[in-house]
Amino acid sequence: ADVRDGKWHIAAVVVGNDKTQLFVDGKLLATRQEFHRPHVNGHVFKIGSTATDFGGDFEGDIGWVRIYQGIISGKELPALAVGKHPHLKQLFFEWNSAESTEHDQPPETSNRVVARARGDTDGLLWEVHEDGRLLLKIPAGKKNRDVQIAVLSSENTREKLLREIKDIGTQRVTNLTTKLEGNARRWPEAIHVRGRQGTDINGYALDTIPIPFSNPWNAWMRTSALDFFPDGRAVVTTHGGDVYIVSGIDNSLSNIQWNRFAAGLFEPFGVKVVDGKIYVTCRDGIKRLHDYNSDGEADFIESFWNDDDVSCVFHGYNFNLQIDDEGNFYLAKAGQHTNHHRPGTIMKVPPQGGESEVVAWGVRTPNGMGRLADGRFTVSDNQGPWMPAGKISAIEPGGFYGNMPINAEQDSWLREKYDGELPEAFDQPFIWMPQELDSSCGGQVWVDDPRFGPLSGRLLHSSFGKGWLYYLSLQDVGDRTQAAIIALPHQWDAGVMRLRVNPADGQLYGTGLSGWQGPAGGKDGCFQRLRYTGKPCRLLDSVAVVDDGIQLDFNFHIDPESTNGVKNWHAEMWDYLWSRKYGSDQFSVLHPGEEGRDEVHIADVLLIDPKTIHLNVPDIRPCDQFLLEFETRDQAGELFFEKAYLTIHAVPDKSENRK
Repeated sequence: ADVRDGKWHIAAVVVGNDKTQLFVDGKLLATRQEFHRPHVNGHVFKIGSTATDFGGDFEGDIGWVRIYQGIISGKELPALAVGKHPHLKQLFFEWNSAESTEHDQPPETSNRVVARARGDTDGLLWEVHEDGRLLLKIPAGKKNRDVQIAVLSSENTREKLLREIKDIGTQRVTNLTTKLEGNARRWPEAIHVRGRQGTDINGYALDTIPIPFSNPWNAWMRTSALDFFPDGRAVVTTHGGDVYIVSGIDNSLSNIQWNRFAAGLFEPFGVKVVDGKIYVTCRDGIKRLHDYNSDGEADFIESFWNDDDVSCVFHGYNFNLQIDDEGNFYLAKAGQHTNHHRPGTIMKVPPQGGESEVVAWGVRTPNGMGRLADGRFTVSDNQGPWMPAGKISAIEPGGFYGNMPINAEQDSWLREKYDGELPEAFDQPFIWMPQELDSSCGGQVWVDDPRFGPLSGRLLHSSFGKGWLYYLSLQDVGDRTQAAIIALPHQWDAGVMRLRVNPADGQLYGTGLSGWQGPAGGKDGCFQRLRYTGKPCRLLDSVAVVDDGIQLDFNFHIDPESTNGVKNWHAEMWDYLWSRKYGSDQFSVLHPGEEGRDEVHIADVLLIDPKTIHLNVPDIRPCDQFLLEFETRDQAGELFFEKAYLTIHAVPDKSENRK
């Protein structure tokens, strides 16, 4: 219903145990099954606004609001328009715009702001913006200058404020470089914890380094990113702005020590150690942390790259931090529910910092990046408007990854790229992932350390929504990359967002948090290690599409008897729809436009060598998603179950088949 007609309308949401209905002017417009949520103490109920990461504020006027205890029928709704209460329904809450509120009352006194600059102020100019902000313009120059700025805000007279501002600060402006030599530690306490080794599952154990949720600083330990020094010490950041050095990481994890290194950063979601220096991705740019006196605490937080595009919206993070072989830094900016003027971009910052450039556009919620063995960077994204499902893409310069413009600048940029029109397609990911597999994607890492065992030499992916890890099998057909993705069996303590290999032991470590997503019962944060135990590990080693089906390579010998017949093999395929709708339904590949999955006929299962199975699939064809489930046995007769999700961009001809 279009209610943008300048007239008043009555909207009602009726929440029942089995369904939720939306009515406008007494007419039923939408129904959602099983949308009821149990009451939770402490949750905030908003009217005229969605959560800040899903829409923002209502634009228009609201005349009144009533909440009733009980379900109202469609026949009773018209009575609301004339002020009548439904029969026998308890009025739980009522608000009318005609009523005065505390917010409506004019303040008794006016709040004023006064500012002063002192020191090398030649050419400096104060300006007052229409919105009341004070702006100090400093002209460009080749020499450093020392300026002291004082700001005073108070409910007072102008004359008194001007007198008071003169007494703030010192008469002598100090050269700030004298403050960069370090001082006494602010947080001398060290927190000692004992880690736990996990149980072996198929050759790998998930070990746990406990998070000091109880700490001397009452810091909220929602872990957000990690990296390592060459000696094996870890750097762990938190959503609230802390940076910790974690030492004592050995095989036993028996004496782990946490030390607070820095605090007060703006929601860091990426960290990288380069030449012994810690670089942190924050909402307001990249920070470089300096410990001048080597006492284990940062003495100076340098603005290595100052981001001029900082969003106030909840979802507007800067995600991750990666570097290339030339020392350039890469991060990803959120693309929806932000007020960024360059939303949804992959940003490149040179080794010296100070500036940036846009590498690619069109990501929505890119909570994770990685790097392939060939040097290409990867970025994940999550289901939403213009994002049919979760996915992982290889970043190419100038690439567009599907998230359509949300402001004039991005609209203009895309139109310039596409001859004045908005794009009608986007650069496809090498893997799509349905919600059942990954409900909110994290980051990736390429593991190439042989100490990590059979999973080495692969791209691994993390799930913020599930708290799982996955490994991928990549395949190039012509100039396109496609993949299969397979879940690993370990359940992490929280949603996993960042993965790094520890250079000291070659094992895989991850961190993340729980909040708007995460596994059921997930902790506020986690720091865990996936460790190769050296025990037997059976894997579906690789998956490749061939001209007449699919070839599966295993890292163990297959029992020939278990390949007789196709009853233990099942396959489905489907496509997604790219649209402004939140996510996508699943659509038939064989009957475009029809909802649902296609059952895929597997004609034959052939064991072509002891470790390789060929599936004859007559209907193999390009599709967004291909699901393969099967059961087989090894030579010892032990069952092996697996499930692989593929994205198929192209089916190679015989000359292109993988040998």
